[in-house]
Amino acid sequence: MTVRVNINPNIVEWALNKISASKEEIYTLFPKLREEPKLTVKQAQTLAKKLKIPFGYLFLPAPPETSIDIPFFRTLGESSEIDTNVVELIKIFQQRQTWLREYLKDNYYPKLDFVGKYNINTPDQVIIDDIYKTLGLKRGWTLYSTNRSVVISTLIERLEEQNIIVVFNSVVGNNNNLKIPVSACRGFVLIDEYAPFMFVNSADWPAAQLFTIAHEIVHIWLGKSAGFDYDFLMPANDPLETKCDRIAAEFLVPKDIFLEMWKNELDFDKNLSHLSRKFKVSRLVIARRALDLRLITRDEFFAFYRHTKEALRGKENKETGGNFYATQQKRLSRKYLYYIKNAVQSGNLLYREAYLLTGLKGKTFNELLKKI
Repeated sequence: MTVRVNINPNIVEWALNKISASKEEIYTLFPKLREEPKLTVKQAQTLAKKLKIPFGYLFLPAPPETSIDIPFFRTLGESSEIDTNVVELIKIFQQRQTWLREYLKDNYYPKLDFVGKYNINTPDQVIIDDIYKTLGLKRGWTLYSTNRSVVISTLIERLEEQNIIVVFNSVVGNNNNLKIPVSACRGFVLIDEYAPFMFVNSADWPAAQLFTIAHEIVHIWLGKSAGFDYDFLMPANDPLETKCDRIAAEFLVPKDIFLEMWKNELDFDKNLSHLSRKFKVSRLVIARRALDLRLITRDEFFAFYRHTKEALRGKENKETGGNFYATQQKRLSRKYLYYIKNAVQSGNLLYREAYLLTGLKGKTFNELLKKI
């Protein structure tokens, strides 16, 4: 006898409206939905994929709340609700952070004194100098790295040495059907005095990822959780966001070094290419610095901005499959996995709990821990 499960038609309707999908297409694939909301488990799983929602959503009594308890800044204003998949991902991070905080407290780890050390009225340079000092970096540090990948890996290493958990992903957990579009979220940061969590959308271009990380670092020093779409690296019209944006730019591209390296004899485009390679940031970041330092006009900047936006519209970084376990270390963070491994081996965390906290289980989970 084939087992059938009850589907909430209101959830189907809600999901269809969210993805602007055709009702006729869904009812053609699942004709019995018109008569009664019952499907086989396999059909229900297929339906969830088509609707781009977690499988469990189909059985909720009402559409889920799409609100979160952290601010979400949008470059173009609060014009639409937060993507459901982003909400799901933030909830997963909050669960992991809650566990890690308690684990660190129980094992007498100290609070991180740099979290929330400053506020929005603190001079930018004071914050920048403290970030450099804490992470063991010097002004112009990106100039001495061979390429952008080395810059990003160096920054992640320094952050995780300070117990800042850095995660790169573009889907909810390991569900490749539940994607996080760059347009919906470039990143978010969850503040905690023991274990701040930082998310970077791995579907974004590496140059944009680097600026997102720098932006999120400032949020940690200011002690403010937030998510952002950060449309084409333009901050939301908010004092907190503009401060984080300004400090992130100075952290990656210091003003005095930038001015020394800008060549007036070169045209705008050649300066962009030259300095982008030198500082390992995007041409857009260099253009923004040039605007802020009055080396180009607003008309020149926004002409370049519009051209770049049009050229990249709809395009995202194509992630390669790569090694599964290497991917998992980026999706979960090596530092987070280090604590999971210690907790399991010491008996402070049951395997079934560890499976829930990583989204992995069995041989896959054990094999991953061997690599940490």
